[in-house]
Amino acid sequence: MRNEQLPFLEGRCSRGTSVCYRPHTHPTLSLGLVDEGSAKVKFAGHTFTLRTGHVVVIGPGVVHSCNPPTGQRWSYRMFYFDWAWVQRVAPALARAFAPECGHFPLNGAAARAAGEVIASALTAPKSGAEATVARALQRILQRVKPAPVVAAKPGSNRATIVAAREFLARHCDRRVSLQTLAKELGQDRYQFIRRFRSQLGLTPQAYKLDQQVIEARRQLARGAPIAEVAHALGFADQSHFQRVFKSHAAATPAQYQRGGKRLTRRAREKAA
Repeated sequence: MRNEQLPFLEGRCSRGTSVCYRPHTHPTLSLGLVDEGSAKVKFAGHTFTLRTGHVVVIGPGVVHSCNPPTGQRWSYRMFYFDWAWVQRVAPALARAFAPECGHFPLNGAAARAAGEVIASALTAPKSGAEATVARALQRILQRVKPAPVVAAKPGSNRATIVAAREFLARHCDRRVSLQTLAKELGQDRYQFIRRFRSQLGLTPQAYKLDQQVIEARRQLARGAPIAEVAHALGFADQSHFQRVFKSHAAATPAQYQRGGKRLTRRAREKAA
């Protein structure tokens, strides 16, 4: 769900789903509302159980997964806030979301009520919607408590991994030789892959796919044709692109684009 009146915000609603997803990242601040059921959320070295009524906040760039127990279903809503916008409207609160920083899930009426305000503003925006969303998000972030920081594993070479992540994000549309990348970082190829996976829980190739999906979402949200996006990002064909995109975004590229178009049209009709 996207709305042209709130260009810094994107939403997604999943009902009664048992689908599980691999670890992934978002360049945004992510806010989740659990409506029914339970799930395990893993990020920043921590594992928490989410239950009905819980609110979870995940910082930008944090590798995470959030899945229900095997064979069970749950319902939830996700909201993704542009990080530059968050830093502008809540600069002091945004500083708590350092890279790889974990946060305890919230379980309280105030946080939940603020989340519902955000949901309503996205689906039926009114005058002053941006200010309303900003205030609601601030109320949630004020209640977030950082979890203990998990120390880097011995030999993880965190600075090297950060440099590798930045390189893979910048070059997600190209074929990247891990041998060449590892050499530039001064490491053996297999040593580099092992350390990357040990720190992030993803292989370099899986992280590159994750960054491709992030870039694909940006281009699709701007209205770029699906075939052009798949080709520009180096996917073998549209079928491959669709499989990868759906495994990360819980929707096909076409569904992702249609969701934004429907919401934008509905907003225009309400404003008329």
